[in-house]
Amino acid sequence: MSGVGQVAYSLLPKPLLKEYPTTVVVGWGMLLGSLPLLPASLRDHLFYQLINWQLANVLFIVVVGTVVACLCYINSLKFLSATIAQILGLFEPLTAALFSLLFLGQNLVLVEVL
Repeated sequence: MSGVGQVAYSLLPKPLLKEYPTTVVVGWGMLLGSLPLLPASLRDHLFYQLINWQLANVLFIVVVGTVVACLCYINSLKFLSATIAQILGLFEPLTAALFSLLFLGQNLVLVEVL
């Protein structure tokens, strides 16, 4: 199911991007994708107990880690085929590990390298 979802993530927006701006396509996708989880998130009261710096961290992760990343990926489908975008997406775990090693000082143990 994960593979089917990933392929749909790359193929479904292509025709929409010919008619609508990337922000509209991503906005509607995120809105409609989040509606099924709305009852579960309202039931969970942990979100309301966050203090200011924790809330700022959550907001940063949502905006930069989700919205901006999704906008960049979906916008790349205007210029790349879905196949090339998927292949380039396969390098994401490798680049994340390298950046955490180089810029964050993270130490990798043998199991993580394997």
